[in-house]
Amino acid sequence: GHGNCGGWNSDNDLIVAISKRLYDSGGASNCGQASIRIIDTDNGRSAYGKVVDSCQSCGDNDLDISPALFSQFDNPGKGVLSVSWHFMPKGWSP
Repeated sequence: GHGNCGGWNSDNDLIVAISKRLYDSGGASNCGQASIRIIDTDNGRSAYGKVVDSCQSCGDNDLDISPALFSQFDNPGKGVLSVSWHFMPKGWSP
């Protein structure tokens, strides 16, 4: 679909939407440039996603991740993961 950052993405892309409040507080400065490291606190798996959108219904520290990114942790049918996450330095790439 079409994200706030202006690009088109598919379920196969490793992408992330951050909370609307966090997105707006940075003036959209993370669009397409910021990578996020996500760690599943239940199994220790980690993966990276790129910020391409904001999430209206997300809490301040919640993420909405694509099915492809979710699959790196568990079956997307699970729906919700317990994770910790942080921004990687701007310009960093996995």
